Amino acid sequence: MTDRKQDKPVPVRIDSGPQPEEDSAPELAELEAEQEADSREGHEDAAEETDWQARYEELHEKYLRALADLQNYRRRMAQEMAQQRQYANENLLAELLPVTDNCNQALASICDTDDLECVARGVEMILDQLHGFMKRHNVSQVNPQGQPFDPDLHEAVEAVPTADVPENTVVEVVQPGYLLHDRLLRPARVKVAIAPDSSR
Repeated sequence: MTDRKQDKPVPVRIDSGPQPEEDSAPELAELEAEQEADSREGHEDAAEETDWQARYEELHEKYLRALADLQNYRRRMAQEMAQQRQYANENLLAELLPVTDNCNQALASICDTDDLECVARGVEMILDQLHGFMKRHNVSQVNPQGQPFDPDLHEAVEAVPTADVPENTVVEVVQPGYLLHDRLLRPARVKVAIAPDSSR
């Protein structure tokens, strides 16, 4: 009897295609996380852009309001300055009104009297009143009779040849000058001495 070995069945391996790798699940989760992060960043960028636009509009509106306020302020100041210039002499002129009244009364008195001495006293009173007004407002008279000629304060209207006074001396004041504080309002008009031979 022949000893025959029993054939063992050979296992057959069936290839059913590529099997999913074991580490694909973590990669998929990481990809989803990245997409979610990108989405969040996009939302944040959009929100940041919206905030910037709102801030810009707010600042622009404040700028326009400030500009309008500045223009209104300048307009008010210009109007106030114009009014101040227009009425700057109001108090000054109000003080002159009594002098005007007295001049009118003196003129009326001249027509009603033949007393020239009385008229002269009235005019002197008016002049005293006017000089008091000028003094209150720091207006002083420039009367350089007998003083050296000063072109900054005097205006020469005539040269008078004379040996009685030194040359360049004021020999006559034709019209007095006036100062406001230390500023010249009007120069004194004067006649100035020159040497007699300089007229030849």
